[in-house]
Amino acid sequence: MAFTQTSYSQTKYDNISDKDKLNKAVDYFQSGKYHESIILFKQLEKRFNLNYRFRAYMGVCYYYDHEYRLCDSIISSVSDKLEVFAPHERSVYYYCAAVSSLETGKLKQAINYFEKTLLLCYDNEKGNILGHIAKCYLGLDKVDVAQEYLLSAKAYINSYGGEWTMQKLEREIRCCIGGRNDDE
Repeated sequence: MAFTQTSYSQTKYDNISDKDKLNKAVDYFQSGKYHESIILFKQLEKRFNLNYRFRAYMGVCYYYDHEYRLCDSIISSVSDKLEVFAPHERSVYYYCAAVSSLETGKLKQAINYFEKTLLLCYDNEKGNILGHIAKCYLGLDKVDVAQEYLLSAKAYINSYGGEWTMQKLEREIRCCIGGRNDDE
């Protein structure tokens, strides 16, 4: 006798209505349970043409699952339809796409998404984003441009805080100016 193995996550949702699956997917998404959310969204996507917001949610889920190619693909496919959403909501989608592009080596595309994010995000997020743009330019061997972005990132982090620590930022700036160490 042959047994087929199905994942517990898929079978536990087989007996609930599509409406309940969607509600549960959104609840999981909003509570940060991205893996569970994407399982449900994928099931729904097979049967329905999901709207742009739910597709963007899928992209965010893939981002948090470190599935950067899938995140990039999905958000890129809906990015021109996101203009109707609130600015900060769009900044989250663009940020996920930007980091995913950076992680997959699409540096020019990453810069484009980071710049879109920069226009929409909160001030305390700008230092982090400027630091990521600098990383992209470093990857493109545009050290002078990268250094300018790092200095801007430093100014934002000094004023508003942010994810990047000043120590990390200082290390990146030293790297840009030829590895010079201020202690020497």
